[in-house]
This record gives sequence, C-alpha cells and structure tokens, in this order.
Amino acid sequence: KLMKALPQVYEGFDILTNKVPRHARERVQHHLMGTISPSRVDYSVRDYVIGAKEVLQDFQRRQVIPIFAGGSAAYLQSLMIGFEGDNVHGPIPGILPDYHYQIIWIVRSRDVLRKVIMDRLGTFVESGIVEDARELIKIHGTDERRGICRAIGFKEMMPFLLGSPTAKQGPIWEECVEKTRTSTWVYAKKQQSWMYNQLAPCVRHFPNVEFHVLDRDHEISVNDMVDILLRRQCARTSSMANSDLARDAYDKIQTTAKQDLTERFCDVCKVGFRGVVAYDLHVKSRGHRRQLQKQRRRAAKLSETVRTFKDKIEHDS
Repeated sequence: KLMKALPQVYEGFDILTNKVPRHARERVQHHLMGTISPSRVDYSVRDYVIGAKEVLQDFQRRQVIPIFAGGSAAYLQSLMIGFEGDNVHGPIPGILPDYHYQIIWIVRSRDVLRKVIMDRLGTFVESGIVEDARELIKIHGTDERRGICRAIGFKEMMPFLLGSPTAKQGPIWEECVEKTRTSTWVYAKKQQSWMYNQLAPCVRHFPNVEFHVLDRDHEISVNDMVDILLRRQCARTSSMANSDLARDAYDKIQTTAKQDLTERFCDVCKVGFRGVVAYDLHVKSRGHRRQLQKQRRRAAKLSETVRTFKDKIEHDS
C-alpha cells in the first residue's frame, strides 16, 4: 500500500497523524509512511509525487500491484496528472497513461459519516494526541503552519497545552476537543467535495480508469469489492472467488458496468455524460448546483414578472 496523506509521511507521532496501527503495518507494508523527519518543514505534494513514482517503478520491476489508500484525493490526482514546470522546478509527467486504474470511492451519508467521525475522535483524543502535541512543540514551537504541525489536532489543542493543565477536563479542554471535531468534520467534507468536483471530472473520461462508488452500508463489504476488482485487474476474467457473496458482487459490478454505457444528458447544464456514475457525480457537483440555483432564480423572476403583468392588466381593466 502507498499512503496519500501528507502528515503520515512524518516519522513518529502516530496518534496526531492518525497513522494505521502498528500491528496492521506489520501485516501489510505501507510505503511513504513515517519516512520523513518531523523536523522537516518543506515537504510538499511535489515531493510526494516524486517519492511515489520511485516506489511505483520498484513495484513494476517486482510485478506488484500498488494500492493507494486513505488521505486526500488531491495527492492521487497530482500523481496521475503530474506538475507543470516553473522557474525553480522542471515539469513532472503524470502516470495516468501508464496504468489501468480501479478507483473505489467509499461513501456514506453525511449523518452517518459525522457520527463515525465523532465516535472515532473520542478515542483519538483520549489515546495520546496531547502527548504527541507536547512533543511536537519541543521541535517546532507553537507555529502550526509548518510541516507536521499542520496535522489536525495540533493547532486545536494549543490553548490547552499553553495553559499547562494536567487533567483533561474543564472548559478549555472541552473547547479544544470541540475544535478538533469541527476541523475534522470540515476536512472530511472538503475531501468529498474534491472527489465530486476535482478528481472524478478530471479522470472519468479516460478509458483506462474505472470509477466505482461504493456505499459503505451496502451488502458488499469493502474487502470483497477490493478482492473482486484486483482479480479483474490481474486476470481480466470472470473466475472469481468461490463464495456466493463474491459471485453476487461480481455480477452487480458487471451489471453496473453495462449500465454505465448509457448516455445521459443534463438538461440544466446542457452537457452529456457517458455512464451512470459520471452523471451521478455531475449532479452532485458544485457546478451543477450553481446552475440549478441560477435556473430556479430565473424561473422565480419570470414568474414574478408574469404575475405583475397579470395584476396590471386586471387593474387597468
């Protein structure tokens, strides 16, 4: 696996950077995780792309299929599309033409997602975030704009840490915890928006990209979906796992793939789409919502004009 979340590249501070538990990392090797000194402040998305491409070249030599997991879709998009050159750095080509991609976007309703985040944060806050933040202050001081200090939780816990209390209680503690919850929820919504408005529109038209939207509460588990897609990636065959669940899941994916060939047209934006998933992503995008709001305002204004005109005619008569 290759991680794609910037704070997790830094060594240590596992709670603050929300790393995968150590026992899970021992079972599956996670690349680009914990490889950068926490004292470094200039690590960027560009550095991530360079490092990821080096790992992918090694994977190609060993015929290993990479899995990008977690974090922000912006890093995957930057890796796929690449960077243009500037006065300091030369261009970095993307890897989009070099692979066949299976992108699985696991979605949940906002209410369910918010509850999951709040529940996880309860454990997150109590399991060592304060201790991590205190150690980080020894390296960077209180500047939350640099390097690993941009991880959610450091800035939010600062009033509690500067007050030097020992007990995790009281109004300052509660306020810091609430700020951490709010920042995490805002970031989660930004991740969803990026998928809707940036990554999906950017890659969905490429023939070597398959975009799957998976409802987390669906009867097909995430592990089953990943297993099926990896088998398709490797063998391009219908020889799936022997379980009835896997066969049913494969049939549903095949059915979705056939349905996805349907041409759809958005009457609001006057644009066509090839596929159900592409169309569904469009109608949830920010651009579509803006056009819909404009259309409704125009309709309301026209209705008001007609009503005023009728009233004037009645009054004159």
